[in-house]
Amino acid sequence: PMMFLSTARIVGLAAVLWLVPSAFAAVGPSCQAFGIECRAGRGLMADSRLGLTEIVWLGPETKNIYVGSPSIVRSPVSGSLIASHDFFGKATLNTTVQVLINKDGSGGSAPGGWQHQGNVSRMYWASLFYWPASTTGSLYLLGVDGADHVSSARNIVISKSDDDGATWSEPSVLLRGDDGCDAAKTPCSYHCAPTPVLHAPFDGRLYRAFEARGNLGAMVISTKNPAAATTDLLSPDSWRVSNVVNFSSSLVPSSWQGSFGWQEGNAVLGPDGQSVYNVLRIDGQTVATHNKAAVCRLNTTTNHLSFLKMIDFPATDSKFSIRWHQESKAYYTVSTNVTRQASEAGLVWARNNLVLATSKDLFTWRVCSTLLTDDTGFNFADSCKYTGFHYVSWTFDGQDILYSPRTGYRGSNSYHNANRLTFKRLASFASVCGAHDEL
Repeated sequence: PMMFLSTARIVGLAAVLWLVPSAFAAVGPSCQAFGIECRAGRGLMADSRLGLTEIVWLGPETKNIYVGSPSIVRSPVSGSLIASHDFFGKATLNTTVQVLINKDGSGGSAPGGWQHQGNVSRMYWASLFYWPASTTGSLYLLGVDGADHVSSARNIVISKSDDDGATWSEPSVLLRGDDGCDAAKTPCSYHCAPTPVLHAPFDGRLYRAFEARGNLGAMVISTKNPAAATTDLLSPDSWRVSNVVNFSSSLVPSSWQGSFGWQEGNAVLGPDGQSVYNVLRIDGQTVATHNKAAVCRLNTTTNHLSFLKMIDFPATDSKFSIRWHQESKAYYTVSTNVTRQASEAGLVWARNNLVLATSKDLFTWRVCSTLLTDDTGFNFADSCKYTGFHYVSWTFDGQDILYSPRTGYRGSNSYHNANRLTFKRLASFASVCGAHDEL
């Protein structure tokens, strides 16, 4: 006989499906194997006024396993939305990236709108991207094969899916982390965050920023030749790597106050449309020196990376992503900035204020709008401690921006230890930022 399921039963079924990976995927252990629940597709958060859709909730929070490294992309093949994240804290589930799908591409605000799709082990801090970015494209994850505090050197790895993330190839090693990064043969042990994979229009190559020696050295990898539909991105022979630019106190302006570092760079199209830059987060920000970033420039002919300058940029020491929008001739970022209130309170590390910002030249930035700020009712200090909208992955979607924050919110044990991956659409982003001749 035909059976009708209540909304509650459907949500429960989605949660169960999340715990049972596809038998054909390059799977890692289930959430249940680590005594946690991964509840996917619960829809719009009813106890929030922020309009956030919950892709997945991870808990209970007392298990100390958290959501890390969001990435999101729209499939040019099916129109579905694909999101991914890894795990951190007490366990990484064997460095597993979990992949979720919103099949109708709407954003999944209704219960059951997001479902578990697949997973890949030996993959971490990974970016989702399609190549070619067309109806014939394949989905890739590009990252490293180890988390923080691993005993062995991390390799740069890539995995491929031809079914919108349901099944994956075993991760292929593109660059070995135990290879020497200098004359002393210091192991590279690569590092990254899920920042964009850039397809450069001027030379056709794919570019992605990484770090070497933990997060001390900035670098960029790219395809050796213009990427074609036939390019084997799983082969190390298809890729090249730039030199490594080490962070040094000599790069820091004398006016800065503090002890700084960098990591989690972005490969970005240069302002002239004929070059590639690497824009990195600055760590160690202080009350006196905050909302900063570092800029390196890659000579794409010689593949040589060099430090350019430090800039004012609306981000605390947290990962951000930058993209160029050809139609509006401007750069955009969705980032967690240091507010005046946070600075005055000495809480420059806070990640509870998410903003949209823009630039016409990559070096001078203006905040357009606050996208998310805490609505829990905490006082400001507690909000900084327990609420975080950060490590945002985002993508252009016509005239809109789709963004997915790593979200420590309503039950998280700290702002850093995210208990949710969430999703939201920003409509008409260029209008939100206004005319670019005002920058």
